[in-house]
Amino acid sequence: MTTDQYLQSTFPNTEPERKIIWLNAELKAQISKFLYRPYKGLRVRYWQQDGRSVWIFEEIGKEMPITIGVTLKQQQVESVKILAFRESRGGEVRYPFFTDQFQGIGLTNKKRLAKKCRLRLA
Repeated sequence: MTTDQYLQSTFPNTEPERKIIWLNAELKAQISKFLYRPYKGLRVRYWQQDGRSVWIFEEIGKEMPITIGVTLKQQQVESVKILAFRESRGGEVRYPFFTDQFQGIGLTNKKRLAKKCRLRLA
């Protein structure tokens, strides 16, 4: 699924407003703490409309990039979709049994997921 297809599935018949957050040192430190690794990006793009926002991330899996779409509604995860998976193994993360575990999760005051998730497959 492309970014445009994910946006269309989230915001049918409308074009959401595209926004950018430029990351200063403080924001990068917060993101790095949340991810448990340094974050090297300079900005984060997202789309917002009617109380929903879509965030597209490129993350490294074991070795290759994975493109992830996340939709938030009222600061909770509404959906997670793997848009592009380029690894030779671990493709199960694309399926609902894995991505559905994030639905309804928000962040705690300490900027952590409010629920434990299976971030690794057995």
